[in-house]
Formats: sequence, structure tokens, C-alpha cells
Amino acid sequence: MADSHHSTAFPASEYYPDRGPAKYFHGRRRVLNDFSNLLQYASNKSWGTTFLVQGAPGVGKSALLHECGKYARTQEWKVVKVGVESLWKPYKLLDSLGLTDKYKLSGKSMQFGLKNLFRRGYKSTRPEPTVESILKDGQQPLLLILDEAQALGDKDVPPSQHKATAIHVL
Repeated sequence: MADSHHSTAFPASEYYPDRGPAKYFHGRRRVLNDFSNLLQYASNKSWGTTFLVQGAPGVGKSALLHECGKYARTQEWKVVKVGVESLWKPYKLLDSLGLTDKYKLSGKSMQFGLKNLFRRGYKSTRPEPTVESILKDGQQPLLLILDEAQALGDKDVPPSQHKATAIHVL
């Protein structure tokens, strides 16, 4: 009997995973208003900020993040989902932003016109990008959505050599 009740209450055609947008999103107007104010604040400043959504499992945090992303897009923000490694690994961030090709380093180096002065060429390659330089490079306001941020509390996440970078980015 319990099985038939369960299948009636939750038919397979109406099952929704526990993460992502909700079919019917309602409530959270105060939180969305706070988020809207934060977007306005961040747009008026030359630095970023962090907006933390926390709550018990299943209360709709991921759905709320989806709604925040939708709202930010209406305000002409670029919205990108990232993983925790994007906070300290530049190429993870570039991949999330769809900018991997923009920062690709070729095997060739650039030669400057100094060879007549020194009788040899001076070679220079573009410096490796950092997470901070990538985030500062864009012209459009950017919202990074990091769902499941509790992974940052796992052992060695971020690795000790990248902890300061992750903290600075956040």
C-alpha cells in the first residue's frame, strides 16, 4: 500500500531532481529583493561581493540560485556556473566562462625590435593568467554561481597553496 501511495504522489513523469530550477518558484521575495540591491551595489562599485545562500537540504537553495541568475541576466549581467576549483585554477575559470581560446598561449614567442641593439632577439611570452586577472578583464558585470560551496570545507579544499587565492576571490 505504501508503494502505491508513493507512486501516486510522485509519478515518474513529475519527478524533479533536487538541484536546479523549480517548475513552480514562489516566495523568497525578500531574498530576491536583497539580491537585487546587492547587484545594484556591486554595479556601482569597482569591486565584487559575495552573496551566500544557506539552508537545510531540500529547501530550494539551488532553485533560488537559478532565479538569481535569471534576474541578473535581465540586468545585463553575464551569469556563469562555476565549480570550486574555478576560485584558484585559472583554466577551470576560463573553461566555465567559455574563454579558453582567448588565453591560449602558443608555442611561439614574440620578438621585439631590439636585436640591432643587443645583436640577438628578445623573446617574451604572454604571462599566465590568474583568476583575479581573468575576473578583472571583462567589460560586462559577472555573476559567478557556485552551488554546493560546502565542498570548500572538505579536507585540502582548496589546497593549502591556493587557499589565499580562493579567499581573495571570494
